[in-house]
Amino acid sequence: MQSNGVGGGFVMTIYNKTENKSYSLIARETAPSLATQDMYVNHSDWSTLGPMAVAVPGELKGYQELHERFGKRPWSELFQPTIALCEEGVPVNKRLAEHFAEEAVNIQNSDTFVQVILNSTGGRLPKEGDKIKLPLLARTLSVIAGSPNMAEELYNGSLTAQFVADIQAAGGIITEADMNNYTVQWEDPYK
Repeated sequence: MQSNGVGGGFVMTIYNKTENKSYSLIARETAPSLATQDMYVNHSDWSTLGPMAVAVPGELKGYQELHERFGKRPWSELFQPTIALCEEGVPVNKRLAEHFAEEAVNIQNSDTFVQVILNSTGGRLPKEGDKIKLPLLARTLSVIAGSPNMAEELYNGSLTAQFVADIQAAGGIITEADMNNYTVQWEDPYK
């Protein structure tokens, strides 16, 4: 839960034994096109907290690239355990409960966090042993899992406009063009 959802990104190095070759996939987040060099100058906390900290996500596009190149199992099957967990509730372990306590003020001051986290526990901070249900994430992942367009549903499909609208409504600056134009990069790893 500290890192969940459809945002974020990654860098992955893959070794293909059959080919005796390694590949690196860069699926990192990128700055929105409306970002400026000085947008955090008088607001240093914006770079880590809130809607202005949201970058164009690369995670799902990266997963799709990996699946198209190396995947063996059906795309939809990959999402089922996570969808079930979101529907049934993510168990809160000791470390996650501590994290919620550390971030209590930020959680309580965010409409999104209140909706996602506190509504699952009757308005109080989750404790160890609680479960947090994530029905909206489950629905979003179900759309992506069930679509022949896969992750493109988020970047150039049925989820794009709402994703961007939600971020902009919270004060973020991601645009539909940012989502539409996002690409991952394959690179040769250093040897």
